[in-house]
Amino acid sequence: MRRIDGVVGNRYDDPDIAGEIDTHERAGTLERVVIDSGERKKSRLRVETDTGTDLGILAGEGELRSGDVLFIDEDSAAIVTFETRA
Repeated sequence: MRRIDGVVGNRYDDPDIAGEIDTHERAGTLERVVIDSGERKKSRLRVETDTGTDLGILAGEGELRSGDVLFIDEDSAAIVTFETRA
């Protein structure tokens, strides 16, 4: 399990982070964590990305937002997206 201590930033708020996320998206190395509205308010979560990476998230204060970056490095990145209801 990869431990996440808070968010790095949000792709919609920071142009530099947005550029890095776009690069990972084009390269196929962007992982997504899909959560529902109830989970976004939790301060601790254990989730799996869409590629199977196990994450333990300590979100800290506030709630998770769509576009929050959980980790980013040369090899991959992970962002939060919200579950859509049909």
